Amino acid sequence: ARMIVARQRMRARETDAAAARQSAMAGADFSSADMMLTDILGGSKPKATMTWMVFILRFFGLMWVHEAATRQKQFRASPKFVQPFPILRRIVYSSYFDLVAGLFVLANGVTIGIQTSLEKPGEEYEIAE
Repeated sequence: ARMIVARQRMRARETDAAAARQSAMAGADFSSADMMLTDILGGSKPKATMTWMVFILRFFGLMWVHEAATRQKQFRASPKFVQPFPILRRIVYSSYFDLVAGLFVLANGVTIGIQTSLEKPGEEYEIAE
């Protein structure tokens, strides 16, 4: 039985590789890896990823989070959904928000680097309680 499963997997990999080569030769223009996977796999995402995600969620007892997120996605996809905070959505989806958030991350990295370079060997910081 293991040999049959191994052969099926090998055939599936060969089929996926052939589809990838065919897309590359056709000059496919993908703007994301997700688009490429969707094209190669025929409109479906890899099921192994979903299986592992569900396993991890069940293992840690977090399946309720996945179910709540699925319900929320379905609700937001309905035509009667109204965005509760349209101004906040506009701010978060703007490129200025990305710029400001990136500057904060950059400034944080610089301050951590400066703090590390000014630290003396053997010096320990006390944790405030």
